[in-house]
Amino acid sequence: MRRLPLPRRALLPLILLVGAVASCHTFPNEPNATRWEPPPAQDPLGNITGLVLDQVTSQRIAGARVWVGDVVSISDANGNYNLPSLRGNQVLIQAWKEGFDTTRVSYQILSVNSVYNVRIRTQER
Repeated sequence: MRRLPLPRRALLPLILLVGAVASCHTFPNEPNATRWEPPPAQDPLGNITGLVLDQVTSQRIAGARVWVGDVVSISDANGNYNLPSLRGNQVLIQAWKEGFDTTRVSYQILSVNSVYNVRIRTQER
C-alpha cells in the first residue's frame, strides 16, 4: 500500500490547530480532576446604592429587603441600601417588604458606584 505524501504547506495549519486545542485545556495530575477549567469571570465589580421609596408617596421605607442574586441588603432607618461587589453589567434588582409588592427592575451598571432608587408599591387588599 502506497502512502500519499502530505504537502508541506498543509503541516503548518495542522500544527497550529493542535497547539490551539492543547492550550485551551488543562491536564491535571490528579486522575479524577476536571480537565476543563473555564476562564475566570471578566465582568467588572460594581456597587449599587440608593433609597427604597414608596411608589405613591415617595416616603423612605426602612426594613425593606433589596437583593441582586445572592447579594442582599436591608434598608436602614433612612431607607438607604447598599449592594456591594456585584458582577456583571446587567442585573435584576429586586425589593420587598411585608405589606408591599415585590419589585423587579432590570438595571445596567454603568460605573463602579451606581445609584438607583427603588420604588415599591403597597399591596392592594
